[in-house]
Amino acid sequence: MWWVGVIFLSYKQLTHLFQETYHPWQKFFWGSWGAVSRSHF
Repeated sequence: MWWVGVIFLSYKQLTHLFQETYHPWQKFFWGSWGAVSRSHF
């Protein structure tokens, strides 16, 4: 059952990597969305 540990470790690394790349994009997306909505409404 060693592959369960491998899958778990790679999953943890993937989620960490996803969070690292997701947060700046989320800030950028909401920042640009706020600027667009402010300029239009």
